[in-house]
Amino acid sequence: MTYNISAKGFTLIETLVAIAIIMIAITGPFAATENSINAATIAHDKSTATFLAQEGIEYIHAIRDKVYIKECFSNSGVNCSGWWNIFTIGPGYDVLQCVGTTPCTLDMTKSQYDNLPPFTSNGALSSCSVGTCGQLYITPTYAYTTSALGNTKTIFSRKIVTTNLGSNAIKVKVTVTWGWHGGTQSITATDVLTSWW
Repeated sequence: MTYNISAKGFTLIETLVAIAIIMIAITGPFAATENSINAATIAHDKSTATFLAQEGIEYIHAIRDKVYIKECFSNSGVNCSGWWNIFTIGPGYDVLQCVGTTPCTLDMTKSQYDNLPPFTSNGALSSCSVGTCGQLYITPTYAYTTSALGNTKTIFSRKIVTTNLGSNAIKVKVTVTWGWHGGTQSITATDVLTSWW
């Protein structure tokens, strides 16, 4: 006697196993994509913070170079043998605002100095209020500023501090911080400027 048994369709268990396999196959690529996006975002933020920190260092270099050339090679009668003199002799040479516990912020959309004494509030380099430097904004032309007017708020803030290391050296420290998933990340750039004479 012969029995002819034909299986028609999947059982419930077979269907559940198939769905589980499909879900595992789909979830893996989604997790990998999410990890890749997070890694790209972190790399972008670190790169931007590094450039902002380097810009702060270069700005202090530019002030040193400009003041030294203008005051020491223009027959102005200024005694350039004192390292700190180059930041205090002319109107608006305001690096000394950033000394020690008084940090500065840098706004590259402003002119190097404001027009009226004491040259510490409206220039590109100005003291941070209450010792903390607020978040930076980005203009439609992609310049970083401290002004919110018509600009987009970023996640970054920048703090510049200079330290007198003696008669012939200044240490410049620029710290850029930003928030990431409820925490704070930071990049710090340091440099030592020495006198040219």
